Amino acid sequence: MRYYFYVPKNLDLDHVLETQDFMSIPAFSKDKLCFVLNTIAELPSRYKDAVCEKGYVLLSGKTMQKWIGRDYKRYIDMLIKAGIIESDGSYIVGSKPMGYRFCEAYKVECKRVLVTDSGLISKMNSHNWYEDDKEDIEDDKSADSYPQYSSAIKCYNSGLIKIDYKLANLYNETVYAYKKRNRDLWDSEIVAGGVRYKNPYTQYLASQISIDKIHRGRFNPSYDTNVYRLHSVITQCKREIRNAITIDGKLVAAVDISNCQPTLLTILMNPEFWDEKNIFNYTQISYLGIKNMFNTHKHYTRFIMMCKNAEHNSNMKAEVERFNKLVESGTFYNNFRSLLERKLGLKRLSTQDVKTMFFTVLFTSNRFIHQKEAACKRVFREWFPQIYELTRMLKVKDHANLPILLQRLESYLLFNRVIPSINAKAPNLSFIPIHDSIAVPVGHEKLVQDIMTKELSLCLGFKPHLKVELWEPENLERIINEFKCNNMAA
Repeated sequence: MRYYFYVPKNLDLDHVLETQDFMSIPAFSKDKLCFVLNTIAELPSRYKDAVCEKGYVLLSGKTMQKWIGRDYKRYIDMLIKAGIIESDGSYIVGSKPMGYRFCEAYKVECKRVLVTDSGLISKMNSHNWYEDDKEDIEDDKSADSYPQYSSAIKCYNSGLIKIDYKLANLYNETVYAYKKRNRDLWDSEIVAGGVRYKNPYTQYLASQISIDKIHRGRFNPSYDTNVYRLHSVITQCKREIRNAITIDGKLVAAVDISNCQPTLLTILMNPEFWDEKNIFNYTQISYLGIKNMFNTHKHYTRFIMMCKNAEHNSNMKAEVERFNKLVESGTFYNNFRSLLERKLGLKRLSTQDVKTMFFTVLFTSNRFIHQKEAACKRVFREWFPQIYELTRMLKVKDHANLPILLQRLESYLLFNRVIPSINAKAPNLSFIPIHDSIAVPVGHEKLVQDIMTKELSLCLGFKPHLKVELWEPENLERIINEFKCNNMAA
């Protein structure tokens, strides 16, 4: 087995070693230096929470010692002294590891270097590095080891997935060139404390490495034992890059659940879900773990009773019915957009803007509601006060409870209902599961739509609103041209 590390393209390690006292490190290995550089370069492509807005990547000392040994800090110090990486100087015991990033001169694309250190290669073999290189995320396991996911990853092992390498990289380079000159165009995401912006260079490197792995057929499928999602290089890469991917030489169509998070939320508000006698109920999901999400059994019981008694509470019943109709029709986000624009005086909100605001409602802590950035949270509370109260109760102990619960529901529906049905009806069909969607070669999307509609309807109690998204190279070409035109205009 041949292994590679990613390091800055303009780095000449042999020249660096000529100026550094590497002989003072016992059993020095150049590959161990490369391991540090590879982790800084590659980790953001697999674990977005490991990088901060300023581009510092958090390196776990425990992980570094596991792979490099007790002298790992001396390797890091050598790279700092050589002016290759720099530290944020911030370390909090048991809370935050030290952060590192490449110095300005080395903020370039990466190249692959072959690993030759026999000790490292032995460790990589024993830890299934090639199949599952998320060694610093304890909750991730190789998907091959779990039968529930083995049938869902057959496409990854088929050799049928290809990527337009040149087009994908052109898109990545164009977007990065534009973003690094204009901070207003940085991507953002919702976290517990509000909005966090994504560093464009770490995004650029993450995309470059993802493109390279897809090109080489290194998909690294693994499942998360916390929320039971299936991860791979394709699920982790920017969604725009998927437009360069084909399956068996054909364009790809992804069938996904419109308004997915609101759709999943309807399950929690359905009294029948909390009735053990019902055909689909909470006891069937062994890993749901909702009892542990409350501080006391009394709080848990109160939440369940609020859900069960919804039909007898006129206000709650009216809210749930109104919410469900918006979700079933696929117009939830459109209605939320209109409400936000009217209440907050906002204009021309994009669908992504509205989704981000709804994620602010669901996924930020209860205390965040008083912040200026939480205006959308207050609007939703006024719109659906009873439903907001249910979400608030789930997050009293930990704000992460609600997203965890919704992702566990999503995983159950996909891997215990939809995918088994696909395999039964079309055992030879190549498909890629991407959280709330199934991607298939164009021509098979109608079959997948029918299966998803049938299986999800049995669980939701209503027909879900599905949409089909085509992965087309023209989408990337259009984005590239838009960036170039905007650059010229600027």
